[in-house]
Amino acid sequence: MKKTKLEKSLIIDFKAVGISCTLKAYKLAWLLNKLLNIQLVKENDFQLESGNENIEICNYLYETPAGYLKLIENKAANHERVGNLFLIPELKQFDFLFLIKESDSFNADEIINKIKTLNEINFITPINYTQIKSKENLLF
Repeated sequence: MKKTKLEKSLIIDFKAVGISCTLKAYKLAWLLNKLLNIQLVKENDFQLESGNENIEICNYLYETPAGYLKLIENKAANHERVGNLFLIPELKQFDFLFLIKESDSFNADEIINKIKTLNEINFITPINYTQIKSKENLLF
């Protein structure tokens, strides 16, 4: 009997941006709210199993009918207890990921250029999805 393989393909309908800075998540969310004239709101921490540990990922969301902006901490919120665990281990150099579902209101390039003007941001760059093996961690 012939075996059939089921291949799963992820539908990624947003652009991801990596942000490196020393700010706490709430402070970065506040700065982005001011800069972009939005209202990022703290969501419940996302729970992710990593090996034998449960890690908590802090995230903020601003949603409109046409799109959304999501600020996600890449390092586990409970890293003091579980060690340095990351949402996307391949992107350890980034403290935060900023997901942008583009619409008439949100243009990724414009948003990146505005964020670059913040003195508190050390580095910001778009992320190429082909580099990410654990991209399913972004879909929550």
